[in-house]
Amino acid sequence: MSSLRGMLVRRLAFGAGLVVLCSGAAGFLLARSGLRRVVDQSLLHRAETFASLVVDEVPDPEDNEPGGLVFDYQGPIDELSLGLLVRISDDRGGTLAQSPEWPAQIAEAAPARPGTVTAVNLPDGRAARLATLSPFARAELPPEPGDDEPNEDRPLVESSRRITVQVLGPATLLHDTERAVLAAILSGAALSGAGVAVVVMASVRNGLVPVRRLAGALDGVNPRRPNEIAAADLPSELAPIAGGINDLLVRIRAAMAREERFTDAAAHELRTPLAELTSIASVAARHPEPERLRRGIDAAGEIASEMTELIEALLLISRRDEGYESATCSIVLAPIIGVELERHRPALAKASIDVACDAAEDACWSMPPGAARAVLRNLIDNAAEYTQGGGRIRIVVRRGHSDASIEIANGPVELRSEQIAHLFEPFWRGDLARSDRRHRGIGLAIVAEFCERAGLAAEANLTNERMLEIRIAPRA
Repeated sequence: MSSLRGMLVRRLAFGAGLVVLCSGAAGFLLARSGLRRVVDQSLLHRAETFASLVVDEVPDPEDNEPGGLVFDYQGPIDELSLGLLVRISDDRGGTLAQSPEWPAQIAEAAPARPGTVTAVNLPDGRAARLATLSPFARAELPPEPGDDEPNEDRPLVESSRRITVQVLGPATLLHDTERAVLAAILSGAALSGAGVAVVVMASVRNGLVPVRRLAGALDGVNPRRPNEIAAADLPSELAPIAGGINDLLVRIRAAMAREERFTDAAAHELRTPLAELTSIASVAARHPEPERLRRGIDAAGEIASEMTELIEALLLISRRDEGYESATCSIVLAPIIGVELERHRPALAKASIDVACDAAEDACWSMPPGAARAVLRNLIDNAAEYTQGGGRIRIVVRRGHSDASIEIANGPVELRSEQIAHLFEPFWRGDLARSDRRHRGIGLAIVAEFCERAGLAAEANLTNERMLEIRIAPRA
């Protein structure tokens, strides 16, 4: 089973690591772009400086100067002196100035697009950046008639001739700086990753404290008297879980109370026949006459049969068979009702109880056959046993859209209106039935249990004529 803590740590660490990695990559790309932009701007500025030194001179016959494009710079232009290489050419392809180390393959290649900086490789394998400009040269104004001002003092204007200025700077320093930046970013990412891992683990550990507190509260729940868990001290995310657990504990408490009542009632019901068996056995041991032994054995058999019926009734109520749904089928009610009425007919006739039955032939219930027989048998048993002599029983079965409905009315009965609510409770009996050991108060509890599992609702009502009406119909 995977750990929630481990899962959170892994996911948070992965997410944080991904953020650090993406941030570091973005930072390195931005830094490299910025460094290259600075270097390229520096090369372009140097190229502009060299371009400003090219002058289109006016011919001077007196000084025997031919004029034309002149690179007005007297200093050395080798790489050692400038730290870079420069080449200046005119619009006719002639070279005005060129560093001695200028690579021949670059000089012979087609010029790059003006105003751009491109990456090139020098013959010795070094990387370099090539900046290219193609501005107009500056030109001297021709002298006015009678103007004795020297040429060098005349203002310069834009010439009509273009020149091409190329500046080639080694990229060794740029690449060294990029590697230093990358190393710094990687070191920072490693330190950040370690710090993030520590923070994530500590945060997850502290964040799971309420979960551990909730687990401790669950460990402290008393299984006999489950107490509710205080949700006020828990985070809002755990409050619904605590609420659900509390609801579950309430249902468990109710189920345990119901089971305790059921067990107490069962023990109470079994105490009497067990005491009678003990008494019969004691009498038979003291008086072993054959006739008394025979009566004792017969009485013990009757008591054993009653206990068997009681235990079977208890199992019908308490058992939750997993095969209940698979055993469900459509059961026609009329034949079962006929069989049960026929079983009680001699006793009903002897008590002058009038019986009327109006059952639709195709009325059905969807439930296991045994459950349907148990419901109908207990309903008819209850009506037959609790109807006073000279009374009447009315049974009406109607066919419904899903399941049939049945109404059984019997009376007069010795019940009060406040007792109707207890009819379907296990082991509840009316005042007159308490003295009769044959009545266990189980029959209608079985009816309610099976009806609930079959989606049927059982209702009872007492009329003014002391008629008990029980109606079973599909639950709305």
